[in-house]
Amino acid sequence: MVNHLALIGCGLMGGSFAMALKRANVVNRIVGYSKSPLTTERACKMGIIDQAAESALLAVSGADVVLLAVPVAATEQTLKNIHPLSDFQRNAKAHIKRLKKTGKPAVLTVNGRASVVV
Repeated sequence: MVNHLALIGCGLMGGSFAMALKRANVVNRIVGYSKSPLTTERACKMGIIDQAAESALLAVSGADVVLLAVPVAATEQTLKNIHPLSDFQRNAKAHIKRLKKTGKPAVLTVNGRASVVV
């Protein structure tokens, strides 16, 4: 059971994945952030997320699991935005290159605690 899931990207892909986790009863609370406040607000109204965060960094704070559901082109900047809670900045370009090449997600860690799916 995941106590706190941070969802970065509350649109169709991220919202669908988060809703599936809720329906499967594997997550207690989802804190979401999207670049577009309207997307975050809609996800909150639809019950996809339990709380809207004002930034990706705030959404990630205290999370057990982080789900990145942003366009590939936005992934590097998103990782930089949550950098204070991660060691991704030094490896961000390698992760983006691998993602573009393979198209397969990777699970990484933040602070040795949270998992990030890229």
